[in-house]
Amino acid sequence: MAATYPTCVPVLTDAVVTLRAHREQDAGRIVEQARDPESVRWTVVPTPYAEADARWFLDHIREQWDAVDGSRSWAITDATDPEGSFLGTIDLRPGGAGRAELGFGLHPAGRGRHLMTAAVRLVCRWWFEQGGARVGWAANVGNIGSRRVAWACGFTMEGTSPQALVQRGELRDGWFASLGADEPMTPRTRWFDPPLLEDGTVRLRAWRGDDVDHLVDPDDAALRFMPRGAAPFVGDFDSWRTAREERMSVGEGIYWCLADAASDRPLGHVQVFRLDQPAFAGSGELGYWLLPQARGAGLMGQAVDLVRRFAFAAPAEGGLGLHRLAAGTDADNAASNRVLRRAGFRPIAREHEIMAHPGEPHSDGLLWELLRDGPARSAPVIEGRRVRLRGWRLGDSARVVEGCCDPVTAQWLGALPRPYGPNDALEFLSSALATTARGTTVHWALADPGADEVIGAVTLMHLDLVDGSAELGYWTHPDARGRGVMKEAAWWAVRHALLDPEEGGLGLRLVRLRAAATNVASCRVAERVGFRRTGVEPAAHRLGDGSFVDQVRYQVRAEELAATLP
Repeated sequence: MAATYPTCVPVLTDAVVTLRAHREQDAGRIVEQARDPESVRWTVVPTPYAEADARWFLDHIREQWDAVDGSRSWAITDATDPEGSFLGTIDLRPGGAGRAELGFGLHPAGRGRHLMTAAVRLVCRWWFEQGGARVGWAANVGNIGSRRVAWACGFTMEGTSPQALVQRGELRDGWFASLGADEPMTPRTRWFDPPLLEDGTVRLRAWRGDDVDHLVDPDDAALRFMPRGAAPFVGDFDSWRTAREERMSVGEGIYWCLADAASDRPLGHVQVFRLDQPAFAGSGELGYWLLPQARGAGLMGQAVDLVRRFAFAAPAEGGLGLHRLAAGTDADNAASNRVLRRAGFRPIAREHEIMAHPGEPHSDGLLWELLRDGPARSAPVIEGRRVRLRGWRLGDSARVVEGCCDPVTAQWLGALPRPYGPNDALEFLSSALATTARGTTVHWALADPGADEVIGAVTLMHLDLVDGSAELGYWTHPDARGRGVMKEAAWWAVRHALLDPEEGGLGLRLVRLRAAATNVASCRVAERVGFRRTGVEPAAHRLGDGSFVDQVRYQVRAEELAATLP
């Protein structure tokens, strides 16, 4: 004689959960679960839910077990609980040809304990042992908790179907997935949860539903420079947020709310995406936008720095372990391009007339990249009429010693060692090569174009890509004084600093210079190049003899640089 309910219900268990037949005393907890707001939001339980509904539910479960092809339901309990208290329900609904549909829900007391993941694996394994071929799963779009369970159990996400599910008489968009009998019950893809990143001023965190209270619709600037849908309209925020949660659930990218660290109010958005493409493993693309009231304060630069460090950090250190970040911008989007340039990104290509603007001509697009371990940089060779700017070589040490031992040079460069010998020159050259390779300074040897012999030094130091500035320094070998070579060399160096990166320059906004007020020759070089005085600091310049004189400060911007070689 066939077993009847409840003895016909097989007990399924592991170290985490025990699945058993439902009991009459479960009714009270079933009512509590059905009245929980999350259950009401995502399931088809009647609302309001009464104890009579729970009794009907228990009777229905019994009837289905007694039917040959009926649904199979289990009560979920904690495997360590000797009382076997009710914590939820999981069921399988056979659909023919070896396929069954999965359903589940947890009492609030059972959530956050990985019980449902264990329960799904037990039930699916039982179904496959009975000869079943496949288990299907469906949930309303936005039910991230249910989706995470299906993901953890190895279900293949099959897509989104509009208005495919019915909930209390209304059509809802649905997520669908399935698991086959021969497929492992482990995740198929990576699931990204946005880690909290902050620096005291800005905070990168997950988007929350109540963030909509602080948003405004995209303004004209946002609509011009961003792809449609990149930033939400207030009325579309829920679907916009859900779409990004869905993308994180399949390992496509990470999406952060950029918030003020003090108030936690949203200021914008940052994302690293295209992380799910095997052909480009180790590379990701950066995207971002700011609300209008947050622009112009440098906040995005700080946020990008946080993301850069996280993206390049090793997984063992909590990072993504990427070796490359890319970005794409409208060539006309000066603010966005400035953020990338100051973060160290370099433009690598220009796509002509690719950016569409309704009612206006197309604009160009720029492609940018930043490498974690970029190639060692070297000072670019610049060939002028009377000068050559090139990188230093260790073989230049003798000429460095000659130049720095010269009394005139030694007097104006008060920080030089005295006496200055070969070891000092080698130390300078080694440091110059290392700091140039790191990109923190550009050290050039000023050489004669014919003999390639060193006739001076030109340096762009204190490079600050965030501020967009650098400082120029130089000295001339005594053999080359009076020939006007330093004016030309300084002009080329400043031009390189201010030139747009697309044309091979550094893309800085200004170059500073300091000189002793009594160093007439040095001041004359600065002024011929286009530098303008910005101030004088009394007794601020130390000379080689230990005395102090006034120091003149200069700066030059691109529009002030002399139009032709001095």
